[in-house]
Amino acid sequence: LLVAVAAGAEKNKETAKSVDSGAFGIFINGRRMATETFSISQTGSGSVITSQFKTEAGVDKAEQNSELQLSPTGELKKYEWKELTPGQAQATVTPSDTFLVERALKTPQDKPEEQPFLLPSSTSILDDYFFVHREVLAWKYLASACRQQNGQMQCPVGQKAQFGTLNPHARASMLVSLEIAGQEKQKVGA
Repeated sequence: LLVAVAAGAEKNKETAKSVDSGAFGIFINGRRMATETFSISQTGSGSVITSQFKTEAGVDKAEQNSELQLSPTGELKKYEWKELTPGQAQATVTPSDTFLVERALKTPQDKPEEQPFLLPSSTSILDDYFFVHREVLAWKYLASACRQQNGQMQCPVGQKAQFGTLNPHARASMLVSLEIAGQEKQKVGA
């Protein structure tokens, strides 16, 4: 029976395809103060965006992790944030019927605080400290505004699109407008 269950579990696993990964550096006066490392993977059941934010040596120590799970259509399935240092706070945002619910703990011993938001699951997460959330929002914009034409991606300059966003740290939502301002050519490499 154990072998049959294990074989069934292996059969149901989806292979995740890496879409993007990398790091964002935060610099002040040329000195690296913090780094966010991230990865974005995709399966048939959606995308998972993981991120880790850490301050550098010599700076007050801070470390946070996040995981954003999206459906294949970009709808929010679940968002989790954890502070590892200096505190141990955590928050989770999940859809519930026609709105989102945030459950937050300031310390592991606290009783969870629950905050409903009258926002649909299409709302984008833009949490503090995680630049990769802005990348995901930019991809949402490009998917809605740009069209494939003659084998090339065509993105109209000046076409605005608005997106509802939620910042779980601030427990605040807002409407964000994005538009392409123009193209710029840059030489890459030496």
